[in-house]
Amino acid sequence: SNFSLVDVKISDTRSDAFDGDFSIGRIEGSSFQRVGGDAIDFSGSKIEVKDSKFLTVADKAVSVGEQSFLVGRNLQIVDVGTGIVSKDGSQTQVEGVTFGETQYYEVMAYTKKPQYGSATLVVDNALGDKPLRSVAQKKSSLSLNGEKIPTKKLNVDALYDGYMAK
Repeated sequence: SNFSLVDVKISDTRSDAFDGDFSIGRIEGSSFQRVGGDAIDFSGSKIEVKDSKFLTVADKAVSVGEQSFLVGRNLQIVDVGTGIVSKDGSQTQVEGVTFGETQYYEVMAYTKKPQYGSATLVVDNALGDKPLRSVAQKKSSLSLNGEKIPTKKLNVDALYDGYMAK
């Protein structure tokens, strides 16, 4: 599908707020609040997100997977499980993001489904109330504020059996 969400507010959802599979679209000036799953979740998609807020999200604010391409600008991410995740062959680039109250990691790059390959995540001009936490699985690539984050072995199955379990 093709879509455009402009000045949309999605709140009080039990699971994912917006799930776009094989989509092309943009989200602008929107807010996602009190979300029980992921705020926005993409698979096989090409997406632009700008000037949007993600507040009180149980799982991931921005989940980019299965060979998606996402460009984001001017995002506010507060009180979430995890901020921005790029996984499974996805390429994600975000410029200008403010993080507050993240339970686990602000940014992550990893492979959950090996058939899609490794992920890339570039986040520049990111701010937070405390030092930003990041993790990049071996073979994936993560750059945070111009610094390439060293990769490490990551048990993704354990992540999804643990705090990312649905």
